[in-house]
This record gives sequence, C-alpha cells and structure tokens, in this order.
Amino acid sequence: MEELLEILHGLESFVLRRFICGRSTRGYYRTFPIAARSIEADDAKESLFTYLESQGWPDDAELLDSIHRFDMYNRDKKKTWLVLRTLEEQFGHREPVQYDELTIEHVMPQTIDDNEWGEEWKAMLGDEWERIHDQWLHSLGNLTLSGYNPELSNRPFDEKQELLMESHVELNGYFEDLDEWIEETIRERNQDLAERLASIWRVPSIDEDS
Repeated sequence: MEELLEILHGLESFVLRRFICGRSTRGYYRTFPIAARSIEADDAKESLFTYLESQGWPDDAELLDSIHRFDMYNRDKKKTWLVLRTLEEQFGHREPVQYDELTIEHVMPQTIDDNEWGEEWKAMLGDEWERIHDQWLHSLGNLTLSGYNPELSNRPFDEKQELLMESHVELNGYFEDLDEWIEETIRERNQDLAERLASIWRVPSIDEDS
C-alpha cells in the first residue's frame, strides 16, 4: 500500500509540474498506457518513474522559473484549488478545516476600478500598476483561501489584511506583518509558495531508489 501511495503521488507530481511548466498534455493518451506497460513486477515504482522521467519530468529549477510567468488561476481552477488546499494542509491543523466553506481569493483584486478603492490600489502599486496587475494577478503568489470572499471584494490591502487575519487559514498568516502588497511582495510570496510546492511534489531520485 505504501508503494502504491508513492506511485500515485509521483504521478500527481509528474502531471502538476508539467502543467505549471507549460509542457504539452496532448500525448498523455499514449504516455500513460506505455508507462503502465513499462512497469516491472520486481520494482514497479522505479521502473514507472524511470519511464516518466524520460518523458520530461520538470526539475525544481524549471518549475521555479516557470511559475513566475504562470497564470495559475485561469489555466485550471481545480488544480489551483488542489495546490492551495495541499499547501494549507501542510500546516497540520489541530482542528479540521472546513474547506467547502473556502474559496480562492485574489489579494490584489481582479478589478481595479476608478473609484476610491481602485485609486488606493493604483497608488500602492505605483506608476506601473497596469503591468503589475496584468503580470501577477492570477499568479500563485497573489492567491489564497478565504471564507470572506464577498466581504473582501476589491477592498484596499489594509482592509483585506484585517479580514484575512480573521479567517483562521494558516496561509493568510503570511500577510500579517506586511505594510503593502506590491510587485516585490507578490513575487516573494510566489517564490515561497513555489518552493513549498516543489518540496511536496518532488521529482523522485531514481538512483537512490535503485
């Protein structure tokens, strides 16, 4: 059973890393049947992972580089939810989290209007606010989980920050001591979450398993 779980987690890593790195999925209908036939009875995990590695299993360097340009939210909301939920679960909650009550929240809002809230965001983001908004809006670093989505709306960062601190979602503890939410802080959180993601969905070391 332990080996089966490791194999399933490895398959998840293979698909997720390729997804983030923009690798084609068109050949999966051929890849996985061949992968199944490549499994050797005396060492199922190593033989399967060896084959998948030959098909392009992105390493950490490629993953961390690609994620800074990756539109996580729009590409696949189900995978985005999986990533955020798994990252949250790593904190080891003493009490069960009611994930069905949570939704994906954009910290920098999806819409920056020409109103009071919008002007506050423009002032915080600076002269290049449009580029920053386009580049980082749907990145992993700008996404979190919250049960306060309607209340958060397009509010300024300081107001969102207060509500996120009330959500009891550990991912949101990151925002507690921040004074602003700008390109630099979004990039830093994106890097932080990407490194966590890489440590959860690792590329197996085939040599060590030999």
